Amino acid sequence: MKKMYSLLIVMLCLSPQMGQAQLVPKKRTTVTKINKPVESKPTVQAVRTNTERATAEIVKTTGCRPLAAASVNSVLTSRVANTLSIKLDREASYIRFNGSTQRLSISEYKVEKPGHDWLYFMNDVSSTKAEASFDEESRRFYLKISFEGDGSEIKGRCPGCIDRYEDSRAPDINWLGNRELIIELRPIVHGNSIAFETMGTKLKGHFAVNGPVQAFMPGLTVYFERQIMAAVEAQAKHLMNTSAVRTMMADAFRGTVNTLGLGGIDMVETGEDHLYICAE
Repeated sequence: MKKMYSLLIVMLCLSPQMGQAQLVPKKRTTVTKINKPVESKPTVQAVRTNTERATAEIVKTTGCRPLAAASVNSVLTSRVANTLSIKLDREASYIRFNGSTQRLSISEYKVEKPGHDWLYFMNDVSSTKAEASFDEESRRFYLKISFEGDGSEIKGRCPGCIDRYEDSRAPDINWLGNRELIIELRPIVHGNSIAFETMGTKLKGHFAVNGPVQAFMPGLTVYFERQIMAAVEAQAKHLMNTSAVRTMMADAFRGTVNTLGLGGIDMVETGEDHLYICAE
């Protein structure tokens, strides 16, 4: 009886027709990694338009002709820079260009101190020469004005001190390094020729106070740097950005421009070491 019962149980487990519940092995999970498709690079790449070669190709195909920066500098120096001079001297400061003079307003600076105040002002600093230059990195033309320097370019005084200390009590300020003022020029088309407009100014070198008081007056030298640049920039624009001056420049460049064999001039563009003049 026990054997028959055991046999019956075995038959129930093995028979698919008799057994309703079967042991189904669990399927193995397969993970498939999907890689992101690789973007194919184009076989033709765009030419960088900010390279010198690309610039040269553009101006060549648009009817432009190169004029060497050295030639432009020569005309600017002889007809513009040589008529320019600047003097920085208290209330007598001025900029002179092409026979016209404009006063430069560079105010005095007062240092308030216990006891007696100190007074600072520009002290008879004159330009020695001016010349045109071209910077290949920035591709800009400049007028570079150089100044004399024998110390005490900014004078310090102590008006309330007794006579023997009036000049010596407040330390003077020296203009060190390259004593230059740079005026940026932008080429333009004028009268079927080229001319230049005054844009901005930059002061080179640096002002240094004689003695250890620089730490106590950090705004003093910065004040004069900003005053000089702002005054010269304003009056240079007033003198040079006029129709009469543009016509004078255009006439000075006309002979050089005519050698390029262009018709009506439509545009000017600076390159690495050239000024490109473009026809309509």
